[in-house]
Amino acid sequence: MKILHLSDLHLGKSPFKKDISAVQRKLSELIAETVKKYDIGAVLVSGDIYDTATSTAAANVLWDELARALIMDCRVPVCVISGNHDGAERLSVCSDILRACGLHIRGRLEGFDQPVSVGNADIYMLPFFEKGHAEGFLGKKLDSLSDAYEELTNIIRGKMDRSRCNIIMAHCFAAGGVPSQSETSAELIFSDKDINAVGTLSAVSAEVFRDFDYAALGHIHKPQTIKSSGNTIVRYCGTALKYSFSEERQDKSFSIYDTDTHTLETVPVPELLKFRVVSGSYKEVCEKASEYDGTELVRIELTDGDSTVTAAGIREFYPNAMQVVGTSRKLPGTKKSDISDEDIAQMNVLELAAKYVREFYGAELTENQTQWLREAEKECESDDTP
Repeated sequence: MKILHLSDLHLGKSPFKKDISAVQRKLSELIAETVKKYDIGAVLVSGDIYDTATSTAAANVLWDELARALIMDCRVPVCVISGNHDGAERLSVCSDILRACGLHIRGRLEGFDQPVSVGNADIYMLPFFEKGHAEGFLGKKLDSLSDAYEELTNIIRGKMDRSRCNIIMAHCFAAGGVPSQSETSAELIFSDKDINAVGTLSAVSAEVFRDFDYAALGHIHKPQTIKSSGNTIVRYCGTALKYSFSEERQDKSFSIYDTDTHTLETVPVPELLKFRVVSGSYKEVCEKASEYDGTELVRIELTDGDSTVTAAGIREFYPNAMQVVGTSRKLPGTKKSDISDEDIAQMNVLELAAKYVREFYGAELTENQTQWLREAEKECESDDTP
């Protein structure tokens, strides 16, 4: 039996306030087509069905259309767990009734050790939870979120039938996974070599999923398989749509797991939502505009310090320019200063501005810019508003 593993649909998401409901509806149609083409026996959605806990009416319609297509048209059972973006209680409404129709939804930990049996597979569903939730559920204090997963999966291991294909669904950050910008918090600073959290989620050891044949994970948007001991395939299927400029060069796919051969197949997904980064001087960026068809969401990275550039001017060439930023150009002979925080605290506004322009653009303030800053500083000093 083949199982289609999905996650992080983020229905209702509007990157840069752009309505992409038509794109998400096209994705739903593509999912249904894939189920039919590959003779899928069950569909797993590992969290973040919605983009917000208070899903919009439009997002609810999108989910209704997808669920109806899978359950009623494709006639396959669907297993769904809540993610950190979902409102677990909202998602779980009528779950007992829907189970009879083949739509299995788990938003809370209750019943996590009772599998959904489909064909030769037992599917265990662990919804998104925080350490405090697990402590309340288990009635004991735990040292970490990883310990919580260990406790819960141990309960399952003590009950599962080893003669069947055992699959676990979870929405978490498994240590060793490589995130994208679209699922990380802007406040987090990390490197690929030292990542211990994504968004609000602490890292969970991939070893907690040992003894399962397949771990169908959600939360990380980049498709990838996590290394673990034993024969467990710990898999992030990733998003089928790109949701940030950091995903510009990612190849999106569907993950299909075969419960008979215990093998994983990836099916490429067409680029339904395009993100592009265009870098160069203002002149170079404008000259590159002819290379784009206007359907892409574009980030402009200007390498020159042209103060006359405006968003309106950029959008004459790129109607879908979502971001316009300046990037530091390293000029011959320029060197970033080693000035201390104490020295910075003693600098006035004009000195700080000059330092910023010098280090960011490799240039000096012009006379006009210097005069504007002096006038602005005087206005601030004369403003006695508390």
